[in-house]
Amino acid sequence: MFLVAGDLLTSSNMSDDNQVKCYKFKVKGMHCASCELLLESKLSSLPGVRKVDAKLGSNMIEIHTTSSSSAEELASAISKVVEKDGYLIDQQLYKTNQFDEWFYSVPLSVFFILVYAVVVRAGLFQSDVTNLDERLQVFVLGIGASLSSCMALVGGIVFSISSALDGQPPGKRYLYHASFHLGRLIGFFFLGGLIGVVGSVLKPSAGFSVVLNLLVVFVFLILGISQIFPQSFSKFQFRLPKLFGRLVVKLKVSSPQSSFLIGALTFFIPCGFTNSIQIKALESGSFLSSAIIMFTFALGTLPVLAMISFASTNLSERFNNGIFKKTIGILILALAFYNLILVLNRI
Repeated sequence: MFLVAGDLLTSSNMSDDNQVKCYKFKVKGMHCASCELLLESKLSSLPGVRKVDAKLGSNMIEIHTTSSSSAEELASAISKVVEKDGYLIDQQLYKTNQFDEWFYSVPLSVFFILVYAVVVRAGLFQSDVTNLDERLQVFVLGIGASLSSCMALVGGIVFSISSALDGQPPGKRYLYHASFHLGRLIGFFFLGGLIGVVGSVLKPSAGFSVVLNLLVVFVFLILGISQIFPQSFSKFQFRLPKLFGRLVVKLKVSSPQSSFLIGALTFFIPCGFTNSIQIKALESGSFLSSAIIMFTFALGTLPVLAMISFASTNLSERFNNGIFKKTIGILILALAFYNLILVLNRI
């Protein structure tokens, strides 16, 4: 997910009175606002850390700490924290074999694209509300999101629910987790529907629909490229303000109802995958169609998040490698060009 460079870029005393020091480190691999939130959440737990500010645009992380540790010791502590979640440190960067990643990711991508094309050509399960082609795209993106760093923050919320219920009877733990996932599905349905209502108000002409579709294509392109080359294109992503995600993360689980509410509010966690589907839902211009689009996306993320809840398994860590990221990136780029062709045919 991330590569935290071990070299300290700058170090300065903020206050000699309370001995608070500010360290800035280069961070490689950030590609969405969820990466910022996840880094801030993880590194805030380090001893002596007063404040953590991760910045996607500059790929920097700023740590304010009262610790007497040197820059090198702090870098080592950071490495230990990120390695727990399958992250890499700079020394491991040179072990990455780019040729092997492309060697496996390209054939895998071609295979999935062919499967997708066969299913779409078969024309199965068409409906009047939204067609199979669109549902498949959204569902596939949901699966990809659940195995990427974009869902790591949501997975962290799921783990926090587990921690809050540590020692409680299994039935109670299952109830809270089920409430969270139910809240996420229902929240995405109704909040997604509201996006469609907004779209119906903002949609005065066919030209506006084309513009929104082109925006979806653009977001898909940036999202796909950022998965393949995260360092180069992360700053160009569309995203909601990080404040939304921070508010959701700070919510505490005190009852099944609060767990349900937190699940619904994950709709507002900044993530490139989620934001791209939200734009697609906006273009639909109707409550039901938009609601189904967002519900389908949430449904795609459900299997992995459910496994995190009920089996304490974080699949995103196991798939956190260059081969998987490049495969997902290529698939998203394929969807971007496919949608571009559809848009051009409508002009």
